[in-house]
Amino acid sequence: MTPNLPETAMTTGTPIARLYFFDDLTYHLRRISRAQHLPKADTNRLLTTAADRVHQALSGLDPAHQSAVQVTWDHACTQLAFDLHRSGASFDLLVSQGCNGQYAADSLLAEFTAAHGRPLAAAAANVRSTHLLTDPADAFHSDFRIAVSSGAPLDEQCRTALGPALSNHRDRTEPLRIAVFDDCIQTGQGTQAVTEHLIKALPTGQAAEIHTIGFIACQATQQRFAERGWHPAQGVLLPGATYPDSWDTDIYFLKDLILNNAIRYTNHTSEAYIDNPEWMKKIFARDPAAAAHALNSLRATLTEQGIYQDLLDL
Repeated sequence: MTPNLPETAMTTGTPIARLYFFDDLTYHLRRISRAQHLPKADTNRLLTTAADRVHQALSGLDPAHQSAVQVTWDHACTQLAFDLHRSGASFDLLVSQGCNGQYAADSLLAEFTAAHGRPLAAAAANVRSTHLLTDPADAFHSDFRIAVSSGAPLDEQCRTALGPALSNHRDRTEPLRIAVFDDCIQTGQGTQAVTEHLIKALPTGQAAEIHTIGFIACQATQQRFAERGWHPAQGVLLPGATYPDSWDTDIYFLKDLILNNAIRYTNHTSEAYIDNPEWMKKIFARDPAAAAHALNSLRATLTEQGIYQDLLDL
């Protein structure tokens, strides 16, 4: 991250002007409900409660100074699968990042096969990369670094991910077609780190054709990747630049608003967005307290029903 941020939302105290909310919460509530064998009526009540609390929270936005778009998991997945099929995409290896990214990649692979009658990738793997902020006392201006949330170092995870694809790739004169997938490509630092480690781990003389794909992606980041000769694709494109180049546009995952481990720091502490009052003021500029109250109510409901811990364990 550049240490001198432009004079936008986080440096001037003004709210974030253009907000995107990615609804990964509904997907995970449905998934956990199935795993816990909840009756359909209980699942429907849970989903209705979650939708109501999110709607109450979003009423805390300031319509005079903020715009907001809610992106659904299903729409982004279906659109990305359609665009990849239309382009004729086919990968020797698809590598996803993080646990949420793995669930998203699994959804994409299943949707692609169901909708288009062929597999998108011959092999798939997951690496556990994550962003860690460096300064808990000043999260807005904090630098960050890419680390692993679990498992071996990133270079080792990438070498392991390449193994099956290389075994199946008989003609080394042909480039290995690798898709690096993230559910949200925003800063692109995680995608870039994983991609560069994959390229470095390739055998000498083995070329690679790189595709950077995601449910949601920032236009400026994907353009930067395209300039490197990589091939971007996404289900939903965020116009312009976002954090860290500009705080005028930002994206939040709905589940991360309430999860105590959503914002992670290098000193091994973490917090939820709703537990950071200053951050809540930036997101819900008209009434951050009302938004926090609604989301805290949702967190309490999920805790009472034994679902919150499942979300934390992602």
